[in-house]
Amino acid sequence: MAVVIPSFNGMPHLPEAARSILDQTFRDFRLYIVDDGSQDGSPAFARSVADPRATAMSVAHGGYSRLMNAVVPGLREPLVAVLHQDDVALPERLERQTDLLERRPEYDAVFCQLELIGADGRRLGFRSVGSGADAEDYDPGRYGSLVHTGACFRRDRFVALGGYRTELYPAADYDLLLRMAEQGRVAVINRPLVRYRYHAGANTYKVFRRMALMGRYVRHLHDLRSAGRPEISLEAYRASREHSLPVRWRNYRTETGRYCYRRAAALAGSGRYARGGAFLAAAALCIPLTVAGTLGAYLRRPGTGQDSRRIS
Repeated sequence: MAVVIPSFNGMPHLPEAARSILDQTFRDFRLYIVDDGSQDGSPAFARSVADPRATAMSVAHGGYSRLMNAVVPGLREPLVAVLHQDDVALPERLERQTDLLERRPEYDAVFCQLELIGADGRRLGFRSVGSGADAEDYDPGRYGSLVHTGACFRRDRFVALGGYRTELYPAADYDLLLRMAEQGRVAVINRPLVRYRYHAGANTYKVFRRMALMGRYVRHLHDLRSAGRPEISLEAYRASREHSLPVRWRNYRTETGRYCYRRAAALAGSGRYARGGAFLAAAALCIPLTVAGTLGAYLRRPGTGQDSRRIS
């Protein structure tokens, strides 16, 4: 197995991310810390890791999708796991994902649930969106977009699909997930195997709105492909689906609410509760039902129910 940590100005969290991989219960892997033109201490740290399983690499700065497209096809390992530079893999992550893919060769990838933490590592909660089964087939309607910091996939399938379509940034990871599910099978382990870190300044509102737009576009492309219809350009999608004032207002309100909710979580995770509360109130004004449901989901721990999609 190969584990890739893409890094761009990853300090101060990069060492914790790398250590969480080196401390896994599963030991037979190669860790690649791939620098994407950092201007902080990330390259020096990567070169300083003394563990023989770790390799420091660098690529020309081009962003996450281009980095992965450049690195993954050249790897020798048949399985590739991803961890983002800010996040922390729980000790059994690689063991559980490798076990599933080795037992079930019909699956091309396996994802996992996430435990949310703040900038300083304090726990924010766990969002349960699965059925309660230990593992099940990925369902776009149930799960939506899954963060690739919890992804583990077969390298040959990644290559066969052409990797990430960089023109779909910042939703190229969602697009790849959907294409994997369309042309093969994708599993989800309904347990938190990665701690996902929220940062107060991780995304500007402009970037968040772009991400929301591209997410809707990528899902529309999936719907077209599923119906046997050709894909359309982003311009054609916007003209046909997002031109009316009611639709634009609904999207603006939803995007603003989700952005405020994310900011609230990040600020609370940094101990800035008053400001976080203000953002949470703004989110509740924009998307009250979503905020109420999501808060409830974060407070629940994963269950052990049964479901027809469960993987044994």
